[in-house]
Amino acid sequence: MEIKKNEKKVIKIVIIIGIMLLIVNKIDSIVMFLNKLVGVFSSVFLGLFIAYFLNIIVRFIETKLFPKPNTKRKKTIYRGLSIFLSFIALFILIVVLTRLVIPELINAISTFTKVIPKAIEQLSDFSSKYSEQIPTIEKYFKSRPDLSTTITNNIDAIIKYLTTNSVGVIGSVFGTLTTIVMGIIISIYILADKEGLKHKFARLIHRYFGKKAENKIYYVTSIANELLRAYLIGQSLEAVILGVLCTAGLYIFGFPYAIMIGVVTGFSGLIPVLGAYIGGIIGFFMVLSKSPTQAVLFLVFLLILQQIEGNVIYPKVVGDSVGLPGIWVVISIIVAGGFFGLIGIFFSVPIAATVYRIITNDIHKFEQQQIANEQNVYSNLK
Repeated sequence: MEIKKNEKKVIKIVIIIGIMLLIVNKIDSIVMFLNKLVGVFSSVFLGLFIAYFLNIIVRFIETKLFPKPNTKRKKTIYRGLSIFLSFIALFILIVVLTRLVIPELINAISTFTKVIPKAIEQLSDFSSKYSEQIPTIEKYFKSRPDLSTTITNNIDAIIKYLTTNSVGVIGSVFGTLTTIVMGIIISIYILADKEGLKHKFARLIHRYFGKKAENKIYYVTSIANELLRAYLIGQSLEAVILGVLCTAGLYIFGFPYAIMIGVVTGFSGLIPVLGAYIGGIIGFFMVLSKSPTQAVLFLVFLLILQQIEGNVIYPKVVGDSVGLPGIWVVISIIVAGGFFGLIGIFFSVPIAATVYRIITNDIHKFEQQQIANEQNVYSNLK
């Protein structure tokens, strides 16, 4: 009997190793297939994401604004009103973004492209002034006299590409709008009958996967749901707080482009880890176009703000709910970003945190079982 169990374990290990080797050998094809799958089912995935995000608001409205329904009719009415109010809240958020945030973001990008040549010139003059202290930088700028021209030409080439391919851009915009509309419709259906869909999904799993697999699937999805929900709420709040603090600090200390840099910093804060550096680089060059001294002071200010954000804001807002060590955060972002781009970067942390939590729990359970077995053996020896 023991031999058969060992044989089953060996077979499982061989199968797992074989699958891993197959994935490694066919990784390009797998990534291409997944990207195509995401493109085909983009409306469905968008609808699921909108429904997941709005479900947080729907649950809040149902529990805080409406009494517990005692009839099916009241439940339907309350659910419909909650969905309607959640979409109103989403619409207000979009209006705020389009009226306040996005124009500033566009202005910041436009200003950034205009100030690059002047910023490079300022940096070159600064390095020439202090050539004895930083000869390497001066040597680099002297060897690249056309650096600002190269950057400007590359930016102009991008703008020219967008204008010359306006038909393709318009088609892409139309396709995106269609995807968004279909996604909204799908999300409404999901939110309206989420309990029914959950029940049907549970019956499906129970029928085709069995009770043991059903428990494992629920265990994984409950952890993923907990971490993703905490991550979305925490990361969004953190980005808003970081943007407001950055804007206020830059304005108080008299830095140029305070609002623009604050918006860029807050918006880039949605990207874990790398977002702060992206916002910092853009802000540095914008300030550098006005004054090299202020650009250095801006880096000092941003460094202090990042320390406050990392040690005070992030632990309080996001807390330890994600529970992923820093090194794994960086690795997950690099890997997911390399395969799936910006979407991969954004969702890399909650996915990696889910895998990390499951593995950690499994190891803890195994160790506890080992301790219990050793205690049983010791008590039997007595």
